[in-house]
Amino acid sequence: MFMLIDVIVSKKSVNAEKGTTAYQCYFNNAKKLIGEDGKETILPETSKLKFDQPLAKGWHLLQVRVSQFQNQTFYTGLKEIKDPKLVEALVKEI
Repeated sequence: MFMLIDVIVSKKSVNAEKGTTAYQCYFNNAKKLIGEDGKETILPETSKLKFDQPLAKGWHLLQVRVSQFQNQTFYTGLKEIKDPKLVEALVKEI
């Protein structure tokens, strides 16, 4: 699945037992809601994503794997799509 996310901050996470490094990237995941009166509202929701490199603050288009465990949603970044024109066009649609 592809997701356009607005990264707030990236935090380094080291697993001492395995010797691996990952990054927890916190992002705003805006959801568009339509009320009974037909008005659209954007509801921000902060989530986090595990990725193998830090992401700078701002918009990123990522291929992600979404999994659920005990009613929680987990996002794992697989690949970043580095096309600034595409990201800019998608951000304008929000």
